[in-house]
Amino acid sequence: MANPHDHPTALKDLDDARDVLAVQGPETLDMIYVRNWCSAHGTTERLETSLDSPPPL
Repeated sequence: MANPHDHPTALKDLDDARDVLAVQGPETLDMIYVRNWCSAHGTTERLETSLDSPPPL
């Protein structure tokens, strides 16, 4: 079965989320909420990867 998080729309959402993290930084976001949301949707590993290597601005 295909991973629903690999759907093109989900990948665009991931790119958008990385951009928000890069511009605003995790210190300005409610990271408890973000981490809980990612946990509920099985995307915590992707969040951690995005935090470890934000895109260039």
